[in-house]
Amino acid sequence: MSEVGTTPGAPAQGSSLRRLVPRIFSRAPRINDLDNLIRTVRQNHPRGDLAIIERAYAVAAEKHEGQKRQSGEPYITHPLAVAQILADLGLGPRAIAAALLHDTVEDTGYALTDLTATFGDEVA
Repeated sequence: MSEVGTTPGAPAQGSSLRRLVPRIFSRAPRINDLDNLIRTVRQNHPRGDLAIIERAYAVAAEKHEGQKRQSGEPYITHPLAVAQILADLGLGPRAIAAALLHDTVEDTGYALTDLTATFGDEVA
C-alpha cells in the first residue's frame, strides 16, 4: 500500500527534492563556490559592491567554523547555497551578504550589534 498522493514505485518526495535542489544537500563546500557566487552577482550587478560578499563570506566561514549540518557537512554549505539561490534570482550584493550571514547571530556568538556595525542595517 502506498501513501496517499504517491505513486507506487515512485521515489520518495525527499529524494525528489534532493534532485531539484542538489546544491543544498550532500555536498561539501568547494573552493570555487565563492567564485561562482561572485561571478553570478557580477553578471546581474556589474557595478555592485562585490567586496561586501567576500567580507560576509569570510565572517560567516569564521563564525561557523567547526559547525556541522545534520548530514555531517560543514555548516557553511547552507549559507552558500542560500546565497547562490538568491544570486541566481538576481538579488544584489547586500542581499547576498545578508544570505551568507543569516545564521551567524542565531547560531554563533556573533552579536547583532557587531553585525550591524560591520555590515550596516540593510545587511543586518
